[in-house]
Amino acid sequence: SGKTGDFTLTATLIGAPTNDTCATATAIALDPGSQVINGTTTAAVNDYAGSCGASSTGEDVVYVVTPSASGKLTATLNPASGFDSVLYAYKDACGVGANIVACKDEAGSSTDEVISFNVTAGTPYWVVVDGYSGDDGVYALTLDLAAAPANDKCANATAIAVSVGSPVTLNGDTTAATNDDTGTCGGGATGPDVAYAITPATSGSLKISVDSTGSLDPVLYGGATTCGSTTQTCKDATGAGGTETLTLTVVGGQTYWAIVDGYTGTKGPFTLTVTLN
Repeated sequence: SGKTGDFTLTATLIGAPTNDTCATATAIALDPGSQVINGTTTAAVNDYAGSCGASSTGEDVVYVVTPSASGKLTATLNPASGFDSVLYAYKDACGVGANIVACKDEAGSSTDEVISFNVTAGTPYWVVVDGYSGDDGVYALTLDLAAAPANDKCANATAIAVSVGSPVTLNGDTTAATNDDTGTCGGGATGPDVAYAITPATSGSLKISVDSTGSLDPVLYGGATTCGSTTQTCKDATGAGGTETLTLTVVGGQTYWAIVDGYTGTKGPFTLTVTLN
């Protein structure tokens, strides 16, 4: 309209978050339990891309998490209203696509993203909060570390002494265990596993049974050789929620080992029963 006049223009520069890159990732020492971190990806630079979701154009920030105990790390991202987020994690080297151990992109904005993966004490893992198709926003990130069972490895196998007429029943769970051993059946038994060292009081027939009522598709193996050896008796006859039974001819006073594993990565609670006849 040809009119003129005075005006005021205000410009505000928003600096990038301090944890914008792998090199400047926020360091978190994580003990068993939960820790909540509030943050934002607004004004961050697009540096990385997950193996899921269209995160190659989103602004991202990084956390380097070092667990104090081996076990299972669960990261839950709760994005604010309107933020369509992507969550993923690296092991060994941050920013290398081949090193992504978990990635999650639920459909739509303001939807929680949850990833879980096994971790080793003292080993760093990089957790990245990213945006779908260039999206950004504020969020709350919850990191939960469940420590591995005490009998996660052969060296710490749970000792069981069993005698005729006195069966032993124990409850266990492989959910937070690590994958240390390999069965000769059950697809290699690549799930998290736990170990038991069983000593019969007298010679006879030793029956070891694992009963799962949940997601664990159990694989049971063991024998009289070194714990974890591929010289073993291995059983995998049922699916998830099934029962596996191993029967060994044993000599009194000698220790025999048994490992509860999972078919193709399955894990969960179970009941172990050891009977000597």
